[in-house]
Amino acid sequence: MKKVSIIGAGKWGMALAKALSVKNSVVIYSRH
Repeated sequence: MKKVSIIGAGKWGMALAKALSVKNSVVIYSRH
């Protein structure tokens, strides 16, 4: 991702990043 797009996204981008990180952690946990 581009830093500019993340900065432009603002709070929505932060919320999306948190949601993706949570989903990724859940997937990794379920695989183990």
